[in-house]
Amino acid sequence: ACGEQALGESFFLKNTGHFWLIHETRPYMEVLCELADAYLRNNQFARAIECYEKGLVLNPNDNQGLRHILIGVYIRTHELEKADALLNTYEEDLSAFMRFSKLLLRYIQEGDSPAARALKADAKAYNKHVPTYLSGKHKIPVNLPEYFGIGDKHEAIIYAHIHRDVWRNTMGAIGWLNK
Repeated sequence: ACGEQALGESFFLKNTGHFWLIHETRPYMEVLCELADAYLRNNQFARAIECYEKGLVLNPNDNQGLRHILIGVYIRTHELEKADALLNTYEEDLSAFMRFSKLLLRYIQEGDSPAARALKADAKAYNKHVPTYLSGKHKIPVNLPEYFGIGDKHEAIIYAHIHRDVWRNTMGAIGWLNK
């Protein structure tokens, strides 16, 4: 609220869509992300979604990776149409966050369908580490990596840390993933 008041309504109207590119908005964007994360940690999903969505409206290029968290919250709260829409909006994002979330969404929608199996093969070929971290075969370290590379173990650790609960709460999903 303080950031919104300091920047002003006209500033928001004028600059929505490219907030991250404006240096003076970064503290606001970082606090908005921290607020969303706090709501998520406290199972206040609707408020978390509101903050993540607001961040994406202000900065659709999503330099903060809000979509990587929001996709799991949509799935967790059974907002599957919003999850599909988010995946379509960021279809060029081929990270583990989007590949494995798309896979989970398809599994929820169709079960062990040919399309789900194709997505599973693609996701596992992209990052072979994710299934072992989701299943608990490899433990997620207490101290998360500060960075990750495309398809590497660190990406798998961060993905599993963020999304393991939604996978665990989807009956049979982890066992199916590891087949």
